Amino acid sequence: MKTRKMWLRLFVLATLLAPQFLRAQNVGININANQLSILNGNQGTLDVYMCNNDPGGLSTPPNAVAALVSFPINLTILGVTKLDGTALAAADFDIIFISNNDSEGSHDVKVRYKKPLVAFDDCAEFRVLVQGNAVGNGLILGTLQFEQLLASNDTDDDNSESSIPVMVNLPVTLRDFNAEKVEGSAKLTWHTTEETNSDRFEVQRSVKGKEWTTIESVQSAGESTITRSYEAIDRTPLKGENLYRLKMVDNDSSTAFSRVRSVKFDGTLAFVYPNPVGDYLHLNDDNWANVSQVTILDKNGRQVYVSGKNPESKIDVRSLASGIYNVRIKNADGLENSYRIAVAK
Repeated sequence: MKTRKMWLRLFVLATLLAPQFLRAQNVGININANQLSILNGNQGTLDVYMCNNDPGGLSTPPNAVAALVSFPINLTILGVTKLDGTALAAADFDIIFISNNDSEGSHDVKVRYKKPLVAFDDCAEFRVLVQGNAVGNGLILGTLQFEQLLASNDTDDDNSESSIPVMVNLPVTLRDFNAEKVEGSAKLTWHTTEETNSDRFEVQRSVKGKEWTTIESVQSAGESTITRSYEAIDRTPLKGENLYRLKMVDNDSSTAFSRVRSVKFDGTLAFVYPNPVGDYLHLNDDNWANVSQVTILDKNGRQVYVSGKNPESKIDVRSLASGIYNVRIKNADGLENSYRIAVAK
């Protein structure tokens, strides 16, 4: 009888713990630079957060997660501390390595958290101290690494980006830079309190913050010791989130960048109909004049249709065999929307 009760208790315990083993804990990483930029030779810091993002609050095992933070070679890693600048506790963290090897193409630091993340929003956090050794954009990538395999982890939050641009000492004192939505345009305004040997401001726009396009150039005062106001209007913003920054250019071609500002424009997304389709596929986009190309790919990725220089919004698909296809609508500004359709005869 005692043996039977013992097995019954073990069965109940296993049943209760089964969900913990069937799905893994979701952990995410976030990195944040503590300054907009640093001058060459100066120091800066980056804060790193590894957090339990599982809404069910499942605890991660100890020694399960680590953060790999990769810096460009124009940033030298000086050390790792707590957020308050004091030494990391050996009971909490292992600094696996710090590498400033230029031949590898990046400077890297890897830190493992030794304790479990016991509940939702429980975070392990530390600070990386760096020093600028050359002018550059300072793009930084943080990647979550699992020291123990956790199945079913949501990979969408396993990477994070930030930047610590290393600048020359550009003689422009930028008081502020703002962006706001005004009807269908983005209004950009900024003020300087001092300018010396300044040439111009280039207003730049980006979708994801990696590739930037200059949309307007504004001449600066050149020499000034008073507050000056500047303005630019983006009359053709993109759908969704638009990122803006100022590129400040000196007469000797030295440059620096402002803080990034964001303006979001909601609009009707392109869509295709009917779906399934048997004869003619219709494409709808509220800015069709901006569409540069339409292509249709079969399930194997082979191109079965490509538009000419002037894409039509009505496509004859009667020659296509029944099956699943991908329709790609590409805009002149580089944005591309993809839609899955079914051709049925």
